[in-house]
Amino acid sequence: MRNVLRWILVVIGVLAALTVWRALFGQGAFIHQQALRADNAALRRANDTLLHEIERQEERIRELRVDSVAVEGIARTELGMSRKGELVYRFVPAQRNAEDEGAKKGAAEEAAPVRTKRR
Repeated sequence: MRNVLRWILVVIGVLAALTVWRALFGQGAFIHQQALRADNAALRRANDTLLHEIERQEERIRELRVDSVAVEGIARTELGMSRKGELVYRFVPAQRNAEDEGAKKGAAEEAAPVRTKRR
């Protein structure tokens, strides 16, 4: 009788241990849910950042559709365009490397402005 009771307690203990193990570490368990919550929070933050960026870009698009000065500014700065008859001065920076360190005269000549005229 005593031996049977001991086996029953061992079986109950093993089942309890397996239940606790599964509750803590199994799929859908507490630790897994915590990791999913952290991932979800990170994805929500990234989503909010992207939504903000979309709103900013949409506002910029609306601005460019109605503001010709803004379009002209982009054409000048990003595309290098100019008006007819306008002079454009471009300053080309000198490139430095180990061979050019001693040649300051050559570097000064390379940094001279380039004058172009649009016809």
